[in-house]
Amino acid sequence: MATAIIDLVIESSQTGAVIKAETAPGMETPTNYNVVIVKETEQYEFEIQNFNVSTQPINVTGLLPGTSYLAKVTPSVNGQYDPRGVWTKRFNTTTIYGGQTVSSGRQEFQVSKSYLQLAVTEFQYSKKQSALFYRDFDSVEVPTVKIASSVNGDSYNTGYLSFGTSILMDNSLDNTKQSGGIGFFLNDTGTSGYYLIIESTSSAAAILDKKSVRIEKWIGSNKIPLKEAGTRTESTIEGIYGGRTYNVDLKVKIDNQTVVIDAFINGYRITATDSTYKINNQVQAKSKILPPSKKIGLVCSRGQVAFDYAYANTLKDYQYNDRLLDINIYQGQFNNDLINTSYGDLTYIANYSEDEIASGNKKATAVDEFGTVIREIIKTDVSFSKRPSYPVKWSTGINPFAKILGQKVSNFGSQAFVMNNTSTTIPLSNGAEASFVLWGNDLGDSGELIYTTDELNDYVTKEPVTFKSFWLQNEADVKALANWIKSNVINRGKIVNMKIFGNPLISVGDIVSIKYVYQGLAGTENFIITEVKHSYSEGLETEISCRTL
Repeated sequence: MATAIIDLVIESSQTGAVIKAETAPGMETPTNYNVVIVKETEQYEFEIQNFNVSTQPINVTGLLPGTSYLAKVTPSVNGQYDPRGVWTKRFNTTTIYGGQTVSSGRQEFQVSKSYLQLAVTEFQYSKKQSALFYRDFDSVEVPTVKIASSVNGDSYNTGYLSFGTSILMDNSLDNTKQSGGIGFFLNDTGTSGYYLIIESTSSAAAILDKKSVRIEKWIGSNKIPLKEAGTRTESTIEGIYGGRTYNVDLKVKIDNQTVVIDAFINGYRITATDSTYKINNQVQAKSKILPPSKKIGLVCSRGQVAFDYAYANTLKDYQYNDRLLDINIYQGQFNNDLINTSYGDLTYIANYSEDEIASGNKKATAVDEFGTVIREIIKTDVSFSKRPSYPVKWSTGINPFAKILGQKVSNFGSQAFVMNNTSTTIPLSNGAEASFVLWGNDLGDSGELIYTTDELNDYVTKEPVTFKSFWLQNEADVKALANWIKSNVINRGKIVNMKIFGNPLISVGDIVSIKYVYQGLAGTENFIITEVKHSYSEGLETEISCRTL
């Protein structure tokens, strides 16, 4: 049999793939294909499917999202196999974020502690190809159709929505031409929708009258720029360069047959409107507004572009009309990352599996966090000017943009690690909502607190002891310390002076015991004799001095 196929073209989805065997011109078309699907891991590979089909394209189902596979296809014509044997090709299914790449070189996407990166070569750019990932957001409530008309276009009930992302273009000296953006109201394949495109200045300048920031309506291969409200010179928001972060937030209103798009790029606002209109008294496909959908997408049209997060949400009318409302529901506060300083090591721990954003709550349906990207960690090390003090903990107040990763407090100083948890520069303390403080109490001078303990008896040695300390802040502490000193220190050294019957055998250093219950001496304590005196008056008399051991 002559060679029947020359290549395999594989288009993958989340849980399957479509394999097309390209037949060489003039050669026989295979009548049968034996297909083997092999799953690849880091250590080994194993066969998971083996089947025969007689037609193509060849559909493969039952695959895992975000997984690497190897397809092996053996063609045959009337039972005769191609002498070149098995055709093989590797492919990856897409992740839960979904998607499709319009370009021929699809980028693999893995949820991890990093940006989502998409890239398009200059050859693909010349072919008007783009890299695109998309998925449905359940947080989007699609406005319902008010009037359905295939002739004049559908009319929709009023709806308010918001979308956003953070874009970082590759900072490359070899290729300064970069372009990326965010799309919404996408169709099932992502080829139709509204897109906000940010393009580097060097790339936009190559095309006459092309702005670096623009809002476009994509219908298949047609990219129609929407007319902006008001006037904006090309230099107003130009100067788009690689290595910089551009935060994009969109407010969208759909009402009847009009879509109003307010775009904020690092706070700068541009507005565009799309309305259904008639050409030669007829409504054509390109003149209709695009139907709303839950699907949003992130796109790279040229070079390499990275995305930090993506969000989509439904707004109320008052939220849409409030110009001061921050519609960006991603504030970076969803992660539970921390710093471990055990055993003197400084270790950053990325707890992605425990992130609040992945915990299944409402935020998980509205925000995709592609990875915690640390912009800056500040180490604060302070010594108290008034020591000792009684610190409690560090706090950032109601500021959601900064997070205390780790802290250590003592009565003389404190350390803290603070992380900028957003995609832009933030104030750590501005005297308003952003604050960075250490809560606690100063230990002040309470003045002299004098307390004299009760005497056990008249024969106990009296020892005056005076303490001055900032630690003793109330009378109860003073009493407790005085009684402890009395019972554990001072009265452990009792001194006894006495006259006894004359005894010339007693000398200094002898150990004796004294039993005198009236004075609290039970005869169980040992005393050492420190002084002996003898006198004679009507008989021998002895005086001794002794103290407890």
